[in-house]
Amino acid sequence: FAELGARWGTWGSRAIAFGRTLAPSMDYSLLLVEVNRANCNALRDTMAKNAIRYTLECSAATAESLRAWLDEQPHVDAMDWDIQGAEHQLLEHTSDVLEAKVARLIMGTHGGPRAHAAMRNKLVARGWRIVYDVAHQSRMCTAHVSRYLRGYYAKPDNPDRFNWTALLRARGESAEDRCTRDTPRGPVASWDGELIADNPRFVNVSIGFSMSDMTLKAHDLLLPSHAKHERRGPSAAIVLPRSNAVHRAPTSAHMASPNFRCELVNQASYATCELGRSFGCDPASGSMWVTQCRGTFLCASHTVRCGWPPGLPAHNCSCVSPVTAAVAAPEFLP
Repeated sequence: FAELGARWGTWGSRAIAFGRTLAPSMDYSLLLVEVNRANCNALRDTMAKNAIRYTLECSAATAESLRAWLDEQPHVDAMDWDIQGAEHQLLEHTSDVLEAKVARLIMGTHGGPRAHAAMRNKLVARGWRIVYDVAHQSRMCTAHVSRYLRGYYAKPDNPDRFNWTALLRARGESAEDRCTRDTPRGPVASWDGELIADNPRFVNVSIGFSMSDMTLKAHDLLLPSHAKHERRGPSAAIVLPRSNAVHRAPTSAHMASPNFRCELVNQASYATCELGRSFGCDPASGSMWVTQCRGTFLCASHTVRCGWPPGLPAHNCSCVSPVTAAVAAPEFLP
């Protein structure tokens, strides 16, 4: 797990604590990057109190340092980025290694709605599946969050701090501009935009994570090739499935091509085909995927029919030699 813009290790510490609850003997690697010195001190204190091993870089996140850490990791389950606008440049210079190693990317976006949409489009174009998408709040709503949730960071007894009743009633630029978002867990207040994206090389997009999940889901994971032997034994927290149809080794030729895109030409299913949600391209394997939709697509300049035969939860179709391929039933390690 890696947390860039870690503050006091908010999500990294919780991820490790959760993993140890599932499997006390589980091995892990945790990278924490935080530029604020006071936060770094608080982070060290948090990790010491919880006996968590970690690597801390008390500096701004850079492509060089991130690549160096990723080079030492065979696989990364998840990364959380909250780096105040530097996410665009960092993604540009690390996309290849992220796609080769990282299963899930959780990202705060900064700079307003246009910057948020630009980041979403970049991820979709690279083949990531968007599973959660919350736009940046309006300026008036961020003012309400600053007052009613943060209390302007004033004294803890500030009567406006944590005034959820006022925040739920607050509106931004219009009556429809609510300052909280409805989720399966209830209303949530946010400030920055947020994107959660799954990598189809490591996650079966037909049964992937959703914010409506009420139980831990492990059977959506595809087994990285390096983990076939490493995951065996008593230290394994979860037995991971593998799929011969979706997980393919990346090829540099496809990865390097900026023109590898897929577009809907003609929808043949009742369910909507939406780029990044129910279909997407995988440049590294020269293929595209669909889930809960079917139709004719333009993929890497080829016309591809994908989604047949109907009835299967997902399909993976080649864009190199246009054929239709169905996702095989996952096999489990003994």
